Amino acid sequence: MSGNDKWHIIKKIFNEAIELEDSKRENFIEKSCEEDTYLINEVWSLIKASKHPSPIDQSIAPLTAGVFETKNLCGKKIGSYKILKEIDHGGMGTVYLAERDDGHFEQRVALKLLKNGFSTTRQIQQFVAERQILATLNHDHIARLLDGGVTEDGQPWFAMEHVEGLPIDLYCDKHRLNLKERLSLFMDVCNAVQYAHHKLIIHRDLKPSNILVTDSGSIKLLDFGIAKVLNPDELHGIRTDEITKGLMPLTPEYATPEQTLNHPITVASDIYQLGIILYELLTGKRPYKVEGRTAERIKESVCKTIPIPPSSALNTKEDLSELSHIQSEKKLEKELRGDLDAIILKTLRKEPEKRYHSVGQFTADIKRYLKEYPVKARQDSVVYRSHKFIQRNKLGVVSFSAIILMSFIYLVTVTNHSQQIETALNQAQTEAEKSEQIINYMMGMFKSGNPTENLGETVTANMLLNRGIEQADQLRDQPGIQAQMYDVIGRAYRELGEYEKAYPLLNKSLEIWKEHQPESDLTLADAYYNLGTVLHHMGDYRESDINFKKAVQIYEQKPGLESTEYASSLYAIASVRTVQRDYETAEAYHKRALKMRLQLPDEDPANIGASYEGLGVTLFQSGQPEDAMEMLQNAYNIYRDHYRRDHPETAQLLITRSRVLQHFEKTDQAEKDLKEALEIYKSVYGENHTETGVAKKALGDFYQSTGKYALAESLYQELLNSIAQTNEDSHPLKRPVLQALSRLYMETGNYQAAEPTLRKTVQLLESVLNPNHPRLSSARRELGLCLTNLGNFEDAEFQLLKSLTSIQNRSENRGYQQEEIAESLEALVELYEQWGNSEKMTTYSNHLAQLSEVN
Repeated sequence: MSGNDKWHIIKKIFNEAIELEDSKRENFIEKSCEEDTYLINEVWSLIKASKHPSPIDQSIAPLTAGVFETKNLCGKKIGSYKILKEIDHGGMGTVYLAERDDGHFEQRVALKLLKNGFSTTRQIQQFVAERQILATLNHDHIARLLDGGVTEDGQPWFAMEHVEGLPIDLYCDKHRLNLKERLSLFMDVCNAVQYAHHKLIIHRDLKPSNILVTDSGSIKLLDFGIAKVLNPDELHGIRTDEITKGLMPLTPEYATPEQTLNHPITVASDIYQLGIILYELLTGKRPYKVEGRTAERIKESVCKTIPIPPSSALNTKEDLSELSHIQSEKKLEKELRGDLDAIILKTLRKEPEKRYHSVGQFTADIKRYLKEYPVKARQDSVVYRSHKFIQRNKLGVVSFSAIILMSFIYLVTVTNHSQQIETALNQAQTEAEKSEQIINYMMGMFKSGNPTENLGETVTANMLLNRGIEQADQLRDQPGIQAQMYDVIGRAYRELGEYEKAYPLLNKSLEIWKEHQPESDLTLADAYYNLGTVLHHMGDYRESDINFKKAVQIYEQKPGLESTEYASSLYAIASVRTVQRDYETAEAYHKRALKMRLQLPDEDPANIGASYEGLGVTLFQSGQPEDAMEMLQNAYNIYRDHYRRDHPETAQLLITRSRVLQHFEKTDQAEKDLKEALEIYKSVYGENHTETGVAKKALGDFYQSTGKYALAESLYQELLNSIAQTNEDSHPLKRPVLQALSRLYMETGNYQAAEPTLRKTVQLLESVLNPNHPRLSSARRELGLCLTNLGNFEDAEFQLLKSLTSIQNRSENRGYQQEEIAESLEALVELYEQWGNSEKMTTYSNHLAQLSEVN
């Protein structure tokens, strides 16, 4: 059916439907359009436009009169193009096939023009917005803007790349693509959408008809007519939310819950629509049927209908998918069940924050499925991890580290730890020694972790790792494998925050390697680095520094050797020395790490950016703010080029840079950086994500440092209310937010409010840190000062003496430790002065004087 034929049908149905009562109109349209989604949408868009013009638009001729006065433009010239024929109608514009007619060169384009009678103020703004959005996009899988302008009678138009192709669903069926081929094509779509997100543009109307595939198999993403611009300032001030305010721009079958509820639109909306498309490509059906076309009926269908798993959709025998004819329905159901079910259903969660956080995460899970790795979306179990591993390693002889790795990734997933852990352990998997015997050891451990083997017993992460330790303890006659076991389990505990459990295992691993490997072996360097990392977390900076140095010494014995691991060890020493306030040494090591990373041919630009950023922090803390700003700007340039401006790494750098700007008293720019960082995190992760909370806290800290206490307190309380909904004391932001809030109360003299927040802070720190850790010592000192001001002298004495003792018990003896001792002595002097204990006040005053003389 041609575009004109469709339009005549739409006109006829509209003219009849507009005369009917509301109660009868919906059934009439459904029946007349014979469930053709395109026809239904067009008729309803005209009815809506005719009934609800804006006050500005009411001065224009009635929409329903003008909309059908379609001019025959064939042969007419617009700009440099001659109209050949009409291609399609949309709710707002008409698309024509046109060819260049200025004698310079031949070129066919798709020329879009506002419909006659539809050139209202708002629609012109929306049309121009689409044109400007396309002008910013330059991607192989997005149709390119070629030209644009205004006709003699003032109608805006634009010409874009003419794409001859089929909608993606029809293309897949026509060319009989199998499941993996469909997934590959779909990932090209995801790449285009992700590119748009990096440009701060959300499509909002993803559906098969807006995704064409050419005969050569190339994807082209079309129609950014209702796209949302996240940062209008980057797009000539175009504010798409204001243009579409009061409207519900969506396609009902592909609408997201937040669209129907008029909630904020983020990247999660595009991910939801991509999930519907993938569901449709693999099953031939949509995840649910949208009943009716009124706003309330659409909202009810989209928000309340829970989609069944794609594999189950195949069991509804009507309308079998074309894919089920290409490969057997039974085989297709088996391939969909499990991983693909989980991946697709994660994209279709009604709550945006529970979907994938980015299109990149979505495609990464699809790639894991294709490579037979465990997918992030799926509920973890030891059996599942083991099954996926065996699928990838069908020879049956695999390394122990790979086996224990599966249980570790399981632990990490259920405790919501970062993707970096999996990367590090994948490397361990590749390098580990293969051993048939170890499979038997670990399969026994997995079996013990299976709920069917432990009826009535909840198998926890610690239980599983403890069983791994028991297995490792039995391997004294196989020291190499035993050392690997201790190393991997130790790192597992480290990433779970169980540093006291991680330390002895990593230390055992190191001792075994020292006994059985040459001192120059790189395996030893890795072991020193891993032990140094956990010691750093435990607050034992002296021993941490020693281990990092030993790792570096091994690398230094290999002339000409430069590697990512070598640079990471140098960077680690710099980080420790920065914490110890040994800025001169820290600066030297940062510069060595940076130089090496710049020379490595395949080094991740993110690592180079991290080196610039780390060096900038060290320079700033050492009193070199100008040089610090230069380094931070270098890091910013790398992140901008590597990540785009809206990437979380860029946001983190903006937070760091804001601190330097505050030093230069550029508070307006500092506040702008912090607000931009917060908006980036919101747009990428959503309102309630931990990273968004980090940015919100940084803004609160800024307000506190500039004396805007009410704004700071409001942000802190907002964060605590959000954290309270998780009911988890282990939430990574709970402790720092409590500490910041208590500091605010102390600064403003509100000691009654400060006391409970400080007590909760100390309690949280005690549960995760070494008793002598600097952060715990500092929190106790703050609590002691608060109690002193409240007149609770005995409790204040207890906290201050415990703080002082913990500092003195540390093995290192660096300058900043002496500063901590001095601060604790000053707090004790103040306590005894207020308490009226002149004897003890004199004693601690003398200690303080002696310390000053030594320094």
